[in-house]
Amino acid sequence: MLSQIRTATAGLTPLFTAGHSEIQLTEGMLNVDLDRFLSELEAGKLPLGLSDTVENFTSFLVDFQSIGDDFETWASNLRQSAEKRAITALVKISNADAVDHKGRLQAAQAAFHIDNFDKSAARAIMRGFADLNEISKAIEFYDELCAN
Repeated sequence: MLSQIRTATAGLTPLFTAGHSEIQLTEGMLNVDLDRFLSELEAGKLPLGLSDTVENFTSFLVDFQSIGDDFETWASNLRQSAEKRAITALVKISNADAVDHKGRLQAAQAAFHIDNFDKSAARAIMRGFADLNEISKAIEFYDELCAN
């Protein structure tokens, strides 16, 4: 995850500095980027590369416990808050008439990836498959859901 952060922020003011076994994270920059992503979702926009973003989103700031208790508490609270905002926005997009069927399904799948216990996201996935006239995929998803 650190290498992805370094790659994504190349040329910017350092997000963190490392040395002498210490890592210092500049929380403000991280919050701005996260807020930008969540604000786009809340505005009903599906960012390019949503599936990759959501894949990384679920592991956001994981395994940084060794930095300290205060950091872990901050990171955990930030993760929970961001996940709730993202799921709410993605489910809203999955129900938006202004978004095409494929985009609505993609939003529902992204929300379900973040929290596979979210009933509204699961329903939106089945509805999305049905809207795309892929009834067999909707039934297959439902069967997998019931099996788990």
